[in-house]
Amino acid sequence: MGIGLTQYMWVTIIVGGVIGIVVLTKVPEMLVVVLMLGGAYIQYVFVLFGYQITRRQFATAGAIIFIPLVLLFLMMRMLHTREREAIIGRPNWAFIVTSVAMGAVFLIGLSYTLAPVYGAQKTGEYFIFGMAPMLLAFVFLRDLASARRFLVWVVVIPALTICITSVYTIATRGTLFVWMGGERAATSSGEFTIAGHGGISGAALMILAAFLALAAGRQGTKWKALPILALPILTFYIFFAGTRSNFVSFFFLVVVGFFFAYKGSRKALLATFGVLVLSGAILVALAPEELRERMLSSWLSGETAPGAAARGRLGWAIDCVGFWSQSPVIGWGTGDYTILEDGMDVYDYPHNMYAEVLAENGIVGFTVFVALWYLVLRRLWRCLRDEEPGTELYGFAVFGMCLMAMEFFTGAAHFGLAHHSCTLLISSAVILRTTFLAEEARLSEEHPEAEEAEAGVMAHPVLKAGPL
Repeated sequence: MGIGLTQYMWVTIIVGGVIGIVVLTKVPEMLVVVLMLGGAYIQYVFVLFGYQITRRQFATAGAIIFIPLVLLFLMMRMLHTREREAIIGRPNWAFIVTSVAMGAVFLIGLSYTLAPVYGAQKTGEYFIFGMAPMLLAFVFLRDLASARRFLVWVVVIPALTICITSVYTIATRGTLFVWMGGERAATSSGEFTIAGHGGISGAALMILAAFLALAAGRQGTKWKALPILALPILTFYIFFAGTRSNFVSFFFLVVVGFFFAYKGSRKALLATFGVLVLSGAILVALAPEELRERMLSSWLSGETAPGAAARGRLGWAIDCVGFWSQSPVIGWGTGDYTILEDGMDVYDYPHNMYAEVLAENGIVGFTVFVALWYLVLRRLWRCLRDEEPGTELYGFAVFGMCLMAMEFFTGAAHFGLAHHSCTLLISSAVILRTTFLAEEARLSEEHPEAEEAEAGVMAHPVLKAGPL
């Protein structure tokens, strides 16, 4: 059923109230996890309760809730902090400047776009779902304790999402296998449809990344065994969810994440490989034929019954490169891909964030975008190079590398700019914030005299995020 004005107001009030309770309690980092899951996943929860809420409506609700909420939180912090104590903490200014530059490029692109409707929607979503929530990572992850709780919530919230969706499916369609195996839509195109499949596979990837972070950042056999034990279950959800971009992200996450988390442990890596191969063989044997065709065979074919194949998306990306060559410096304008490709102003994207930025915002926008990746990856590489496994800083770096693996492949194979830049910004802010908090906490333990000397300047120096 659709959602009327009165219902929409109640949804806004209820969601805002729940978030307000979270903010004013001692677990505001839970909100960062919810934002990392993305607006589409939260929208799917509304669908489970019978409310069909569009991305536009959700963005409006987010704007209504976000601004008063942050002001309320900062006021509460000011009332409870001592004189000269940092309220937010010093953010990573190189990251902030680069992100704002991205927003400026997209806004400027609206001034010469041929697709004003889609361009305005894309830019609006970028600010509502990306720029604004990005700052919450610096506000809500205040110290090392909150960063530790954050990893726990990364397991709890996505797991709750998966459980709710699974129970709903069993109750409405009989079995999880029937739903996750997919079914043909009642249309002439015969498109493959799996309700909520992106939310399922994305949540599973986040859980695996958190487990790998806990294994890499702690000593003990039980922590090392945790990701391996969870691997078969998470592999099941990722494969049967039917999202090919997350399927590719999963393999890269497993290779990179397990390599760094179990660095120097050949037995653990061999056990991981064995579990993965065995789980994959069982899943392929159990999967319906349509799902096998979608997840395995459609990569080299054209349009297939289970949906557009990888070769079709590669063709869209090549088209974007051709469009860029005709306007290489500033591109055609934000949102213009749909005009260039389809000749109409509709909500469409080429399923490749990098090609889309190149065509719409030219080499200027692409350069700023690459600079963002460089800032984050350079920080991760330094942590993984200089730290030893078993430290919290190393664990947060492994978590960050897993997030970047997810963002890279999802951006390259599925989502467009308006959808994916949002989670990319939030993930990048979380990576920078958590790694700096862990590093400063370690330095404070190693050099307590420096902390005492700085106490006269700032009551809690661990609040600072520090420069790159």
